[in-house]
Amino acid sequence: MTRLIQRYERELIEVGDQGLSDQEFTALVLWNQRNQNRFFETEHRRLRCKQFVGVVQVGNVVIEILPKADREDENYNRWHNALLTMLRIAHGLKLHTADEAELSLRRTNLMDLFLEAYVKEVRALVHAGLVKKYHPKRSVQHALKGRLDFPNHLRLNVVHRERFAVVHQAYDTDHLLHNILKEALDIVERTCTNAVIVGDAQDVNWAFEHVQARRIDAATFDRIRLDRKTTAYDSALRLARMIILNYNPDLRSGGENVLSILFDMEKLWERFIHRLLAMRCPDGWSIEEQEKQAFWETRTVRPDLVFMEGERIRLIGDTKWKVPEDDEPSLEDLRQMFAYNIRFVSERSVLLYPGRSRSVPGNYVNHKEGWHQTPHGCEVRFVMPFDQSGTIDEHEVSTFMSTCLAI
Repeated sequence: MTRLIQRYERELIEVGDQGLSDQEFTALVLWNQRNQNRFFETEHRRLRCKQFVGVVQVGNVVIEILPKADREDENYNRWHNALLTMLRIAHGLKLHTADEAELSLRRTNLMDLFLEAYVKEVRALVHAGLVKKYHPKRSVQHALKGRLDFPNHLRLNVVHRERFAVVHQAYDTDHLLHNILKEALDIVERTCTNAVIVGDAQDVNWAFEHVQARRIDAATFDRIRLDRKTTAYDSALRLARMIILNYNPDLRSGGENVLSILFDMEKLWERFIHRLLAMRCPDGWSIEEQEKQAFWETRTVRPDLVFMEGERIRLIGDTKWKVPEDDEPSLEDLRQMFAYNIRFVSERSVLLYPGRSRSVPGNYVNHKEGWHQTPHGCEVRFVMPFDQSGTIDEHEVSTFMSTCLAI
């Protein structure tokens, strides 16, 4: 039976939580060490979460690590749904379901949602018909087909001279894309604790029974180029990448396997806010992904958000996933925005923090001798784009946009 542990960023996970055993704790520690201790700080019989959010499964224990922008908000369900909303908008992951039949699945853990979404994508590809490709194939034939594979021909057919070892072109479904999908399906079957999802994975795995095994690593995904025939594979491959590259089987006898899907919250918040606001820009405005600009020798700078009115920069924005004390930005953050204003010739900039909607105006002090020629300022704004259910609060977002773009 699956045991669910829910924690927020920076909180502790201790041995004994929801029955977390010493063996499962050790597996988490070893997995974290193999990843240069990126995800947790290891303490005595407990782990402290860092800035990564998402889900980790070790054995039958599923650990959800959720974002949290309000220190007093203990509504796990709200932040569970808010994380799904951010992943859907920032990464295009189809983790929300619309039909009533799936309402029970919405209330399950994040790992099951990821794995269910992947199986659904693969099932849709199988039902639509898997794409075939040409590829070289070695085989022994009774007729000369293709070119003679001379070394293997001598080795295999010394006695049977009526046979030919050949290399020929085959046109079938045995190619790299399907090898990736099959590998991820196998991981789902081995690790998922939801019998319904495992059964669905087994129901579609038959379509890949003739696909040969190939070595898959991060470089494999970097080499993939989708064309017009394979563009429908994009969503399934992105989910397969997360599953395969984050699966850590324990090779020791009696050990626990670890499957993780985690996201750096700073980067996720930046990408989410950019996509959210870009979709709601009024006519004539846009939010550009600014190119890096030279700043000092080999150093470059790039703001998170650049609000453009036509070809003119009207506002520079930078997202921060933290809650400053007393609504006061840090000196480092203010210096960063000052540099952006100067480098990108902008009169306005904004530091964007998560939190109850409010605004703190501010201008940089200009010396009497005018050490910067054009007066410019940095506002501090707080925005909470989620309602109490964790979905997008359209009123909050539209209010934020209108006040930001008020010139």
